[in-house]
Amino acid sequence: MDFCYLGQMPSFDESALTKLAGALQSFHDNKEAILSTGVCSHFDIPKLELLQHIVPSIWASGAVLQWSVDVTEHAHVTEIKKPARAGNNQNYYSQIARHLDRTEKCTRFDTATCILSLCEDVGDGREEEEDHKHKHKHGPDEETDNTSFYPSPTRKILNYFDIASSLSNGDFPDSLRPFRTFTSSTTAINLAIKPSLSMLVDGASELFQMPDLHPAISEYLYRSARGEAHKVSGRRQATAHCKVPAAGLQIWSKIWVQQRTFHDSGAVEPPQTLIISPPSQHNASGTYNFAIVSPTADSDWPLNGLSGMSSSHHLT
Repeated sequence: MDFCYLGQMPSFDESALTKLAGALQSFHDNKEAILSTGVCSHFDIPKLELLQHIVPSIWASGAVLQWSVDVTEHAHVTEIKKPARAGNNQNYYSQIARHLDRTEKCTRFDTATCILSLCEDVGDGREEEEDHKHKHKHGPDEETDNTSFYPSPTRKILNYFDIASSLSNGDFPDSLRPFRTFTSSTTAINLAIKPSLSMLVDGASELFQMPDLHPAISEYLYRSARGEAHKVSGRRQATAHCKVPAAGLQIWSKIWVQQRTFHDSGAVEPPQTLIISPPSQHNASGTYNFAIVSPTADSDWPLNGLSGMSSSHHLT
């Protein structure tokens, strides 16, 4: 596993190649343990033989990631296989071309009518969801997903680390405070300007069916004031020592989380969306995404497991 992940690095230096070769050697040094269990009787596997050539290949030709066929394989599925299944196994080329052409026209029609409907809603000042459902004259056909066939333009990845740095440096003095974009050493978090909900702790506890929300927040504030680490679970002990402020909570139902790439700290991954929704008639348990965040950059994940990590539910 270490060898496979290290082999996906976009660039290599001598240190990285040494680690890569060491991971492969570690496998060969310990593979007898697998044979002794009887899981397999030999390792005469062509793919394992191929691994011996990875490091020399990188020295000679550069990172193996450049030879990946994932992009073309995925394009073959969306542009050839799916349209072919929609035909009658006759005249493949013409039917695929006609299918892609019609799919593009349907997608453009859906996009245009959706934009028109949204503009009409904004112009009339309608904000209620029910009104929107009745007035919305046209929407994309949910049974036919055209977006999987239509080539959409590549969107530029926002760098929330740069945005947070600009905010902290005072480049935007009129920005709302506290800042809605902020970072730790490893993770950037972006919030909408306005929270989705504002309510007292007891109201949030009832709405989201989290009976221990009040003591959990109380314990968090108590431990933070004493400089102690926050326990993710277990007995709540701080209720009697710390009171939750009466101002209540601001709750964001959606946040965006971004990390730097594992192999290159100068590059960023696309932001990931975390959402919450309270229990309802259609979703009795609600939806609660969560993330495990490393508070410092010196953690050596995955070698140190969850040591030093923080669990972050985004019920804020």
